[in-house]
Amino acid sequence: EWFPLVSSARTFNLKLSLYRLTYPSFLYIYLLFCVYIFQDGSSLMSTVDDMFTWQEAIKNNLLISKGATEKAFTNYKLNTGELINYGYGWHIKTIDGIASREHGGSIFGFKSMGVYVPGEDIYVIGLNNCDCNSPTQITREIAEFVIKN
Repeated sequence: EWFPLVSSARTFNLKLSLYRLTYPSFLYIYLLFCVYIFQDGSSLMSTVDDMFTWQEAIKNNLLISKGATEKAFTNYKLNTGELINYGYGWHIKTIDGIASREHGGSIFGFKSMGVYVPGEDIYVIGLNNCDCNSPTQITREIAEFVIKN
């Protein structure tokens, strides 16, 4: 049910700036390296525009079927009956009582969090070039602010 985005791996040379928490202060690191996209299911470098395009494709069933999307966003139960608040790759949560779908990522020097509120069609993506702090809380707070306003 998955639609391939590329037929083969693509390689990009990128210059990246990141921060790494070290004692007693932040260490600024400037890297020049090669990134392989869609290889081995490994980390993927992206932008907020890319993430919005991805979210719209998921929302509009362009990458996977509607049935597969519903399975991905089902809050599954353990054998004990306890909800796990997790679908296939997404956290199933609520913000101010409204359902949200959330997914984050991390690679050396970077962290990310995406929050989608389907009932309000709100999508907030947080990207951080410091692996010292997760953008999860601020991303959820921005989504909550938009819901309330």
